[in-house]
Amino acid sequence: MLGTIGCILLTAAGAAAGENAAYQLKKREGELRELNSLMSQIDIYLTSCRLDTAGIFERISAEKGSYNALFKLRDVNITECVASRIRTSGLEMCEPFADLIEKFGHTDLEGQLAQNALFNVEVSAALEKAHTAREKYTRIYRAAGLSVGVTAALILI
Repeated sequence: MLGTIGCILLTAAGAAAGENAAYQLKKREGELRELNSLMSQIDIYLTSCRLDTAGIFERISAEKGSYNALFKLRDVNITECVASRIRTSGLEMCEPFADLIEKFGHTDLEGQLAQNALFNVEVSAALEKAHTAREKYTRIYRAAGLSVGVTAALILI
């Protein structure tokens, strides 16, 4: 009886490991998709609304999302404060995004839009890679996890 329970638990552990690997792929793609959307919002706030840095950060922080929560204003030097929070967040592309935010507002409108466009190209390329990886590896990770669990259970019987 205990052997059967052990086999079931080993199989479940392998399946859970495979599912966790598949979840990480999905999470990475979701974070990059959110960052891509955030960059589009920033461009709209810059061009259409003509908001300053504090106004843009305030609008971004009012919405829901992993990145949006990092834009809550607390300090006088808002770009450095937000950049340090982004850097320590562990989200996708946090280092280059923090670098972009540190330089935010130091150029004219055309310069800022050019910097945003360059970063958005990087984000779009990473998003495409993440999407391809998720589609390609999700089934493999799930099947491999289940196979490892079943194999471990069979070896220990």
